[in-house]
Amino acid sequence: MERAIRCALTLALLAGGAAMAQDEGHEGHEGMEMDPMMQAWMASMHPGPQHEMLAGLAGTWNAEITMWMGPGAEPMEAGGTIESEMLFGGRVLRESHGGSMMDQPFEGLGFTGYDNNTGRYWSVWMDNMGTGVYASEGSYDEESGKLTFEGDWPGPGGTTMHVKMVGWSDGPDTRRFEMWTTMDEETYQSLDATYTRAGE
Repeated sequence: MERAIRCALTLALLAGGAAMAQDEGHEGHEGMEMDPMMQAWMASMHPGPQHEMLAGLAGTWNAEITMWMGPGAEPMEAGGTIESEMLFGGRVLRESHGGSMMDQPFEGLGFTGYDNNTGRYWSVWMDNMGTGVYASEGSYDEESGKLTFEGDWPGPGGTTMHVKMVGWSDGPDTRRFEMWTTMDEETYQSLDATYTRAGE
């Protein structure tokens, strides 16, 4: 806790110092240079093109989903609506999922962002079908236009499953999403989804 407080105070001081440096510059101290570490912190705070790409996913989407619970399992159909918006001045995409799954009401909440410091996309997910938070990291391939996330998620009974999720856009109003799960060294497709912008 003490370390967290120190980090928070350091960030506040950095931000305040940057503001003071800018103010002093306007008052005739144009030759004053910002500390390199402070410059790096300031640069890392601002959203960039990666965040602009995520902003293109904001809006209301209708979902058509096919799921498989294991290798060779029969497919199950599900549907719903996604409400997406950018938070924190265009830095994080928040997606609220609502609908039905396995004949039960379904609620899910996901956050996606891009970390300027690591150069990686990140994602966290939670829903009413479990009690955990599921995290993954990803990268974007410009040639294919696909955003790929991978993560190791805890399962029941102490098991662990490796997931690979791939998302891409088929135009501004259609999104595609596939998920692959590996358990006990066997990989199978666990989800296939199409999202269509509402009203289209």
